[in-house]
Parts: sequence; C-alpha cells; structure tokens
Amino acid sequence: MVTKKKAAPKKKAKAAKKASNVEKLQKGGIVAKGHQLSASESALLEKLSATEVNALIAAKGKLGKAFIDKHAKPSMDYAF
Repeated sequence: MVTKKKAAPKKKAKAAKKASNVEKLQKGGIVAKGHQLSASESALLEKLSATEVNALIAAKGKLGKAFIDKHAKPSMDYAF
C-alpha cells in the first residue's frame, strides 16, 4: 500500500496595505508630496471612486506637462 503525503496547507499571504486615494494621487503627481491636506480635503479625496482617481491621473498624463505648466496657476495646491 502506497500512502500519499498530505500537502502542507498553503500559508495565507499577508494582505498588502491598500493605498489610499491620497497616496495614489501623490504618486500620480496630482497632489504634491509633502503637501498638508486638511482632514476635510483628505476625506473628500477618499470618497472618490477608483475610476475617478484613475481618470484624474490619466487626464494629467494625456494633457502633458507643457499644457499643465502653461494653464495651471502656480499657487494651485495640486502638482499637475
């Protein structure tokens, strides 16, 4: 009689920390890294859907740096 070894149970991978919308927007260059957002501003950004966050980042990429530099106000708090 041949006995089969039981496979060891798979270890559950630690769930990666999900990036917040603020972190995604900072990585995408929409919100300047290091800029202090108020609690209400952060809460507002966290209410955005993943689709909306991705659309903001994509729009910045499609418009390009030259367009943003020409049309965005220097005092704007986001870093297009």
